[in-house]
Amino acid sequence: MVAVELTILTLISTHHHDVHVRIRSDNQGVVGALKAGYSRGQAQNASLRRIVQLMQEHSIWLTVDWIAS
Repeated sequence: MVAVELTILTLISTHHHDVHVRIRSDNQGVVGALKAGYSRGQAQNASLRRIVQLMQEHSIWLTVDWIAS
């Protein structure tokens, strides 16, 4: 989840907004949490809330896909 948050922060710092980003991950927990909008872990939920807030503020949309590693 931290990698996704850093990706969003990098997009923002490089002045990207109104963009659609596709993220492919082999981490089923992260993919599931991003698609569902919540997780069982408190720290992961905090990161997810920050991600959603940043996405809303900067008009960033995510498509998240699971890939086998």
